[in-house]
Amino acid sequence: MVASYRSALLAFGLLICAAGVQAQHLKLVTGEDYPPFAGNDLADGGSLARLVSVALQDAGHTSEIAFKPWSRGYEETLSLAFDATFPYQITPDREADFLFSAPLYEVRSRFYVLQDSALHSGERDELRNAVICLPIGYALNGWVAQHSQEANLVRPRNMDQCHEMLIRGRVDALISNAEGVAFQLFMRQEENSLLRPLPHSLANSSLHLIISRQHPQASQILTRFNNSLTALRDSGRLLQIVAEPVAIIPAQTP
Repeated sequence: MVASYRSALLAFGLLICAAGVQAQHLKLVTGEDYPPFAGNDLADGGSLARLVSVALQDAGHTSEIAFKPWSRGYEETLSLAFDATFPYQITPDREADFLFSAPLYEVRSRFYVLQDSALHSGERDELRNAVICLPIGYALNGWVAQHSQEANLVRPRNMDQCHEMLIRGRVDALISNAEGVAFQLFMRQEENSLLRPLPHSLANSSLHLIISRQHPQASQILTRFNNSLTALRDSGRLLQIVAEPVAIIPAQTP
């Protein structure tokens, strides 16, 4: 009986030690402008930055999040300067270099136009000659991805510039999602009725945390992270975290 108790106690101690070895301080990076999901001027870094931080904490990790241009953060995660980056949609090119977490959130990509626009469907034939805005670093979806050479795309630095160009008539449509459009209109103090979505949806896309396939602990980190996401989703906390309003952090004056 004593021997069995000691064996059980030893096994329990080894489990605790193993968990301690796996827990790490992780360096993450995300983009500077993807409201309301991520951004250096958003409270908590945005709704998905908040979710990622909570999930990592629940998994036993501490973490810090840097904000960089999308391409730089992506490349520096690939080269292991950062442990992970987010939020990214799955594409074949990305899958070749990265492992993907379970979905953080799902967005529906659509075309948005001004209320008085002559565009009505969002299908390829109708938009063949339209000027379409999508910030650089954002993934192409649907027929735009399949026929990107035909699409007349404008790729500014951020989504706010897309909204500005649409309102000023410099582009005919922008590609976004309901959450992003609502946030932009709120921050610009514009009426929700200013824009309307075209009915033809480009894609329903899930957003993920990604880790370079070259990272020596990629699988272990993702397993713990995914387990945390599952627990958050099952408890209802995930939707609460993502749905919590995101505020803009006022710029600091010198």
